[in-house]
Amino acid sequence: MALALQGHASIQFDYDCVALTGLRGESAFEVGTPFSFADGTAIVLYLLEENQHVLVSDNGDTMAHLSSMGLEPYKHRRLNVLRERVAPFGYALGEKADFRVLSPRDQVRHAFSQGVAANAYVRLPAGRGIHRRDPSEPHGGRCRHAQLFSRLAALAQQSTKH
Repeated sequence: MALALQGHASIQFDYDCVALTGLRGESAFEVGTPFSFADGTAIVLYLLEENQHVLVSDNGDTMAHLSSMGLEPYKHRRLNVLRERVAPFGYALGEKADFRVLSPRDQVRHAFSQGVAANAYVRLPAGRGIHRRDPSEPHGGRCRHAQLFSRLAALAQQSTKH
């Protein structure tokens, strides 16, 4: 995505996109975002076709990350806090310990960006920020923001034809 900042040149964000097939043969994408946390962990989201919608999920990566940091996220009180933290972004904590939203295809761009923000907000330790990942770090096939969303738009158009 080209992002023009006041007084700065245009910034191009890269997303690492890997086309996948779901367990039931549905189309899916693994999308490594250009954002990481202070410890270098990338924010990765998964997009999976669900009838006329797209499931946007972190596949449980956030909970695994919190566990690896020793934060014990599965305690009842902490689960409630985590649910409260992602709710303003439209996300919920699913039964598989993933942060997720089921989005209409035509609103997937918004749901995706909210997912990045929600995951960042949940994982953000006090006093730490989100950083752009080093683009030389491999994660999969590179695609530009525009390519990612043209793929998502193509999925949306396919759904209206059925």
